[in-house]
Amino acid sequence: MIAANLLVGTSKVSVKKVSTFVNKLFKMSDGYLNDLPDGAESAKVKQIRVYINKTYDSFKRKKDSEASDASMRASIASEASE
Repeated sequence: MIAANLLVGTSKVSVKKVSTFVNKLFKMSDGYLNDLPDGAESAKVKQIRVYINKTYDSFKRKKDSEASDASMRASIASEASE
C-alpha cells in the first residue's frame, strides 16, 4: 500500500497505465487482508483498511481533478480555435 500511496502522491493518475497499476495494488492489498488468519476484526486489519480507504479516496479525488482540468483545457482550446 505504501507503493500505491507514493504513486498517487507523485504521478499523474489519469495516465491509463498508472491508474491500472494502482488499481491492481488496491486489489492485491484487499486480497492480502482477506487472507489474514485474524480476519477483519483485528485491530491491525482495521488500521490497514483505514489507510487503504484514505489512499483510495485521494486517488479518486486526484483522478477526477486531473480529468476536470483536461476537460477545461480542451474547452478553452476549442473556444480559442473558433
